[in-house]
Amino acid sequence: MFPKKHSFSYSYLFVGIPVGWHGSLGSLLSADLEGCHTETEKIKPSQLQRRSWFHVEAADYLERGHHDLGLKGKLDVYLKSQNEDPEDYAHAYLITAPKFLGYSFNPVSFWYLYSEHKELKAMILEVNNTFDERRMYFLKCIADEGINKQRVIPIDKFEDGACDSPEETASAEVYRTSQSPAKFATKWAKDFHVSPFNSRKGSYSLNAYDPFFPELSGSGIVNNTVTLSSSKDHVKLVARIFSTQDAIDPCSLGGFERLRFVVAWWWVGFVTFPRIVREAGKLFFRRKLHVWFRPEVLGDSIGRRETADERIIEQCFRDFLRSLVESSKLEKPIKYTSAISIGPNVKHENFYPKSLRNKNQSSDTVTADESITLQIITPLFYSLLVLDLDPARFISISVQPSSPHPLTFHTSHPALLASLFSPSQLPDPPSPKPSSSNSVSMNPSEPSTRRCWSLLARLRRNPHALDQHSSRLPVVLRRQYRTTVLKLLLSDRLFFGLPIMADIVSAAVKVTLCYLYARTLVAILARSDSPVNSKDGRGSGGYPDGPAPERAVWIDVLGLMGIHVWRLSSAALGIVL
Repeated sequence: MFPKKHSFSYSYLFVGIPVGWHGSLGSLLSADLEGCHTETEKIKPSQLQRRSWFHVEAADYLERGHHDLGLKGKLDVYLKSQNEDPEDYAHAYLITAPKFLGYSFNPVSFWYLYSEHKELKAMILEVNNTFDERRMYFLKCIADEGINKQRVIPIDKFEDGACDSPEETASAEVYRTSQSPAKFATKWAKDFHVSPFNSRKGSYSLNAYDPFFPELSGSGIVNNTVTLSSSKDHVKLVARIFSTQDAIDPCSLGGFERLRFVVAWWWVGFVTFPRIVREAGKLFFRRKLHVWFRPEVLGDSIGRRETADERIIEQCFRDFLRSLVESSKLEKPIKYTSAISIGPNVKHENFYPKSLRNKNQSSDTVTADESITLQIITPLFYSLLVLDLDPARFISISVQPSSPHPLTFHTSHPALLASLFSPSQLPDPPSPKPSSSNSVSMNPSEPSTRRCWSLLARLRRNPHALDQHSSRLPVVLRRQYRTTVLKLLLSDRLFFGLPIMADIVSAAVKVTLCYLYARTLVAILARSDSPVNSKDGRGSGGYPDGPAPERAVWIDVLGLMGIHVWRLSSAALGIVL
């Protein structure tokens, strides 16, 4: 049957921040304290730490990280990525759920973009799902029909009730409850997985009105309606976000009123996720809705945050890719975009073959048309790369439309990228070198190294190019890569592909070793207090003839040994995990 009826409503706290403003309003609200400032607008270091109860942090919005750019800088970067001129939007407001004590879960945030004349010209919907993935939709008012186009519904339709669709009917109700005629309506294709009860097909429509009409002087009342329609244009879900009272100016509140506000709203952000899980449980157990498994994000979305293991593999892969390109005969550089949330200077990097390295090309002069782009969409790419038996095979299969692997990267030149990773293009593995204080070689005479690579070879069955390249890495990174790959391989075979299970087992073994050592220490100390046996000249502890060691000496010796138990057990497990 279509549809299943289900409805709910919850309280929610939104704050409106003028983009470009930074600072704090008393102890109630602060925003963008880490953002960039001009030389004449620097704030004191002490002010950077004085966050208010509710806080909006630039690092949590649009592209992950880069808090040094501030909300305004990050917005400008995003607009340029959408081929828009930031100068066309002189004013902007962000309406979002703030952090409380460093935590928030934001299903959706609204960016309102205004022209120089303070007219609403575009909006950005920033959507986050429960899988830590993100999608930004840039929506611009264009008088046009059809999907992926935006349109303005005439005001007389709202006033007369002559709406052509359920979406317009919902907007008409919004209009009747508002005092502002400044409407914004749009429709676009759905390409982001939000709910497990809906596929990635279909379309969204948004009907909203300008909360700051006219000329950014409005009362800030939010009234937005988002409608999800199926691929057959059946309305499946209607979500409405609306204000129940006029916006509150933090500056107008006294000390007691601020305290009462915090007491009334501090808990809302913490229960947002549990509320989602509760309603999902009702839909699954009571309504028996079909569950769609999460697909990997598409190129216009932002994947989940990386794990520590994926961060280590990325460093090795980056160096491996650089080595491949520099020794290749490509006629174009590789423009590599990482899926790791690291600094803006290293997230995008260009690698040049020999034929181009002498032309003094800088990363700023390379365009998409002049390079082979390799954009890693999700950190899952790095785990799949080392789990596959052959990186060349993994790349070649993944670039095919019918690939069995999930889409984890995008490239502008699939054939050239596949040829780059072909076995004939891979550099020869380095010859073994004697170990020194600054390096750890793959010399079989070293027991720990021999056991490590022997286990890797058994799990791999065939040599892996990335494993061979890891011998070129610095010592610390090489060891981290070895431990990470072993853990991923064993997790894939023993723990249902869950590396966290391997971490739990590793921690349990180390705790057990420490516990056994502690029991041994207690037993030895107890035996050291026993009287000496007069027949053989030995105490019950088994000491040689003569005076038994002082108890303090035993405590010092065994204590020093105990300091290294955790470290030694970690190193031992590092050979296996």
